[in-house]
Amino acid sequence: MSVGFVDNLRLPVGEGNYVSVSGNVLSIADELPKSYKDAMGWSCAGGIIKNLDPNRVKDMPRSDIVHEFVSGASISKGAILGFPLLGIGMNKVTPIVDKNSPVYGAYSKEYVIGSSGVNVDVGYTEMISK
Repeated sequence: MSVGFVDNLRLPVGEGNYVSVSGNVLSIADELPKSYKDAMGWSCAGGIIKNLDPNRVKDMPRSDIVHEFVSGASISKGAILGFPLLGIGMNKVTPIVDKNSPVYGAYSKEYVIGSSGVNVDVGYTEMISK
């Protein structure tokens, strides 16, 4: 299980902060942990939302598109390669939304630094500041 923080960079500083919680469906590390301390890892990611339908988002401010994408449930798949505690990699994040959502069909391509491994996560993100 992991906890993360998300910042909507399309809003002023202090606004658009979110907290996320996710659990691993699949996790492959460079080596098996011998204790809970060894199982701990870290990562920092920055993403770009892709595959937005222009007809669905044409009248929406970018900050609202990011909010719609980030809020709620999502699936993340990715890999970080390098040393056990320091590597670079990519994630693909797909929001779990119904077909009427303006971000239906979109995904985020994230560039990541952090602990090495391969993962598939299911998570939930909620706004904590407006």
